[in-house]
Amino acid sequence: MQTRIAAPPLNIVLRRIRPFALIAVMAAIVWFFYGPQQVANALTIGAIYALVALGYTMVYGIIELINFAHGEIFMVGAFVAMWFLTVPLGLGGAVSDPVLLVGILVATFVVAMVVMGVIGVLIERFAYRPLRTAPRLAPLITAIGVSFILQNVIQAVFGPSPITFPQALSHTLTFEFAGASVRFISLFIFVVAVFLMIALLFSIGYNLLAGLVGGIEVELRRMEQGQGEG
Repeated sequence: MQTRIAAPPLNIVLRRIRPFALIAVMAAIVWFFYGPQQVANALTIGAIYALVALGYTMVYGIIELINFAHGEIFMVGAFVAMWFLTVPLGLGGAVSDPVLLVGILVATFVVAMVVMGVIGVLIERFAYRPLRTAPRLAPLITAIGVSFILQNVIQAVFGPSPITFPQALSHTLTFEFAGASVRFISLFIFVVAVFLMIALLFSIGYNLLAGLVGGIEVELRRMEQGQGEG
């Protein structure tokens, strides 16, 4: 006998597609009133904001902490990448060699992620973990203090004046798409952001599934032990 899998309820389907439908409607409104160029700009900036919001949400979802220093952590990561490009690599302008460009970008990503991972672990270990059992106001005040510390450390190291980030990708490289002039660096930002979000989604989904299966196995063993003792 063939087993049929019941279709999910309509309200669940609607709840799943609601965010995507909202994004499509907003993009259509921006396209109609402001044109395709603003849609392309919004997708680029929105991809960066989405990564920031994703990290902010993960921190709150895991340790239930409103991390006011989250923006400063992203800022420190940008300065780490800038330092790596300008000091060790000595990058002064756009790179025309594709192989060299890929190597520079991969090395910069690895260095920035490793350094920021270490900084994040240190912040959690010495600033947030001792306050796990404290009242909820204490971690919030600590997060504000961490944000001020990061701001002042960066100002002390790099100075208060604006600094231009070195561009490995040329700003002059553009292509036309649906009536909009899109820079390759904007396309790169959007593609990398989407890739990171999808990779994170699959990683979390796999870990949650592994944890669920492991929990079921533990419960089955407990039931078998209980039946054996009985």
